[in-house]
Amino acid sequence: MGPIEDINNAIQAWSQETHDNAILTYLLDHSYSEQNLSMANLKQDDFAKASVLLNAAANSGCQAYLCLATYYRTSYGEVDSYGRRGRRGRYADYDDDVDESDFEEYDVNEELVYAHAFVTADGTKINVKKIHLDVDALLAKVPLVDGPGRGYAISEATGNEGATKDLWYHRGAVIMWPKERELDLVAKMDVDYGIHVLKSSMQDQHKLEGEYRQQLIRLANHIVETQPSYRNEDISAELINQEIPRSLLRGYLVKGRA
Repeated sequence: MGPIEDINNAIQAWSQETHDNAILTYLLDHSYSEQNLSMANLKQDDFAKASVLLNAAANSGCQAYLCLATYYRTSYGEVDSYGRRGRRGRYADYDDDVDESDFEEYDVNEELVYAHAFVTADGTKINVKKIHLDVDALLAKVPLVDGPGRGYAISEATGNEGATKDLWYHRGAVIMWPKERELDLVAKMDVDYGIHVLKSSMQDQHKLEGEYRQQLIRLANHIVETQPSYRNEDISAELINQEIPRSLLRGYLVKGRA
């Protein structure tokens, strides 16, 4: 048995197990931008790994995408003006590049790990903004925070607010989950992917019966009810524009949200 068969068998076994969070994310070796992420633009070793994983996912009944995995951290603190003056001979403006060593961090405002920029194997971009990930559940030879794609930006202090620093790591990745669990998992994803799933499900009319229909109704309600009220009208219009039957949407249409 070769490595490809091993991977196929491993993903097949994983897809049939019960998981609290049935999302598997494998980090590739290189960093990419949202604009250039595609199978055609992957480095050679990444292309080989992604191809095997996407094929194994398809063979195991999993939904799978090429994506970016990102670690993002924002913190506040103070810029050491003395150090900057000593190095540059003056107090540099914040518009100038600030060396990271000049920033003294006081506390962390936010720390996130998420997947975004979803692309199918054939290059189709999927409208999903962000899926939160468990950093300890990422599969990688090199941890996300220790790998490539590192960048940072330091912003000047304003008013009573101190200086802020944004730190990030971007890495190519393959993300997958069992297709039979997708409707359950959508609740952990953003509303745009929920609309994408609902639209795709409508194309298979023979599925619009029984428990699957009830799941779609719950998804439609979830899409509307978990969003800020100012987005409800736009979301309802989007769902109706996708030719989703009003009978399916009745669960929240009757509430006056559409």
